[in-house]
Amino acid sequence: LNSAGLLILLKYQSVHPEWAFWALLAMGAVELGLAQIPRAVRRGAFLTLATIGTGLLVAAVPFRFSGGALDALWLTEAATLLYAGIALRETLYRRMGMLASVLAAIDVVASQAAPLANLRYHHLSQDADVRAAALLGFAAAALFFHSHYATRRWPSLFGHVFDRTAMRCFSYGGAFLLWLGLWAAFPGLGTGPSWAVAGFVLFLLGSRLNAEQLPVQAHFFHTSALFAAVFFTMPPARSCA
Repeated sequence: LNSAGLLILLKYQSVHPEWAFWALLAMGAVELGLAQIPRAVRRGAFLTLATIGTGLLVAAVPFRFSGGALDALWLTEAATLLYAGIALRETLYRRMGMLASVLAAIDVVASQAAPLANLRYHHLSQDADVRAAALLGFAAAALFFHSHYATRRWPSLFGHVFDRTAMRCFSYGGAFLLWLGLWAAFPGLGTGPSWAVAGFVLFLLGSRLNAEQLPVQAHFFHTSALFAAVFFTMPPARSCA
């Protein structure tokens, strides 16, 4: 709660928001340093502080490259809560972290992809949106990591049917966010090739990790690439005078 409150103040009441990147790095390092104090006698405190410190360090990079968007901090706090629950073997923390991850991902789509789609639909902007792409990519990476790393690293903690189903859905949610992120980063003729490359990578990862979700997502990306290639290369319709 203290870390979350501090991040909210850092976003909304900071006198020098341009210093946030360095502040996050410094606070993450301090948290990791403090985690070493109770390491020998209080394992739970060590795991919690270490998780928070790592989350702050990870949040610094997307916070900077996304223009200081709060969505990056929300995603990081959600991941911190999830992995704190894993470290402490606390089901409530894990499920609250999973719920927070879903809400944060929905907010990223609503705040970044939806306005960009409106601009491109009305032909007001056809430029790459690096800020939106960075946030969507970060959200996609977070969901992919939760789905394909956490469940393999700690399978006994995700034995319940609800947890297994939710983490499988995280993989498809991550694929959709990646799909949107590539669309934001590579507009026009670049969209189709970027989706095709992403589909190829997902197919390779699915074969290597033996993850049945990834090949399905690869087919979706390749199909999208085909439609994008047809759509963007069709000649414009000409009206008869």
